[in-house]
Amino acid sequence: MQNLTDISKRGFASNWFGGNNTGAKIDPRQKKFNEFLKNVADYEDNLDDNLHPYSKEQGPLAGFATGEGTMKYMERNNDIIPEENFKTPFNSDLKISSLGVGTYVGAPDDETDYYMYNGIKTSVLSGGINMIDTAINYRYQKSERVVGAVLDSLVNKYGYTRDEFFVATKGGFIADDSQNGIPGRIIIEDLISEGKLKKEDVIQGNIHCIHPAFLEKQLDLSLKNMNLETVDLYYLHNAYEMQGPNHSSDVVMDRLGAAFEFLESKVEEGKIKNYGMATWLCFRAQPSEEKIYLNLQKVVEMAEKVCGKDNHFNYIQAPINVMMAEAFVEPWQEFTEQKGDETVTTKEMLVAICNILEINLVSSQPLFQGKLAGLSLPNQMGVENVAARHLQLIRSIPTRCLLSTLVGMKDSKNVKNNLEVVKKPLMTKEEWFDVLQPQKNPGNNIEKKS
Repeated sequence: MQNLTDISKRGFASNWFGGNNTGAKIDPRQKKFNEFLKNVADYEDNLDDNLHPYSKEQGPLAGFATGEGTMKYMERNNDIIPEENFKTPFNSDLKISSLGVGTYVGAPDDETDYYMYNGIKTSVLSGGINMIDTAINYRYQKSERVVGAVLDSLVNKYGYTRDEFFVATKGGFIADDSQNGIPGRIIIEDLISEGKLKKEDVIQGNIHCIHPAFLEKQLDLSLKNMNLETVDLYYLHNAYEMQGPNHSSDVVMDRLGAAFEFLESKVEEGKIKNYGMATWLCFRAQPSEEKIYLNLQKVVEMAEKVCGKDNHFNYIQAPINVMMAEAFVEPWQEFTEQKGDETVTTKEMLVAICNILEINLVSSQPLFQGKLAGLSLPNQMGVENVAARHLQLIRSIPTRCLLSTLVGMKDSKNVKNNLEVVKKPLMTKEEWFDVLQPQKNPGNNIEKKS
């Protein structure tokens, strides 16, 4: 079998295109992308890579990320990828790449499927990325289906195993299905007619819902889209951002509690391994911002109350970049603890709270959807490309809780620049603070109880 590292090096040329077979159904040189997801096997068989033919297994891929599997992935290309590129979640033996693939941006068309597919595949073949993040509403369900197609190819053609990858998805937004022409509201209408859901359980306009009956439909559909038996992480997607402004705090917390209880049952069933909250603003807001701010400690306490101390609420996701730096700069998260006979409440940075509570943090939007790609940063990070410097800066934030930083991978040039980062060591604490001059050190709380 041809060396997979060699294939990834060629991935920006021949591996993104068909071979010399002019009858290939997919050929970007001729702008032939029609029904790409249905023709992945044909596309793979026509690649100039000398690997054995693509053989798609019937049925979903079994398994989930394991310590042994992710270690195997880490060791595949350890001659070019520093070991420290991989981090270990709290209370786990997994090895997760500090840079992950995001799948949010893009039109719901075949051409985007093609480029996203190849971007994810090339990222994994690099040996430096085994974290893949998606959501059922991204590109009207097409992003999940691309992820599923990539995983099928990696396992059935390229010799990987399911346990090498950490796959996360999200539910809550009511997602249309563009590929099959099915409006998302159909699921809501069916659940209401069956008496499993009430209209007041749904945010006006059929936008968002975290009722267990709806989440069950979404989870099963996500697993089908990705052709998986188990997803490693299932987030409630912008749950507080959508629910908080529309309901009282008590109602929202009750709904979160019911959703957590449902997700905990899915852990027991083997459909998910962990759950969490993928957020936009709630964990970056100030306590004075009513119906926007959410206290992470209270969420963790609620999870313990509803699901027990050994619950699987282990992750949150939040945007972090140089323009949205609240997580590691602003002490806005309130934390209450008992000190002797006294109850003391302090305000801490989000990363400090995550360290105290042992909640893993996944950061999103390091380039703010490309808006920061041209914003210059100092060049002492050992990375030439400006956008890649932003990735290096964010993934290197010196705090135990930060597990992975997500970035989109589609355009071959951007993928190549992004992958330069995983070949570099993480910045040291001293190097990281030097980049932030003249605000050299916002305080040791960034590493509090790490």
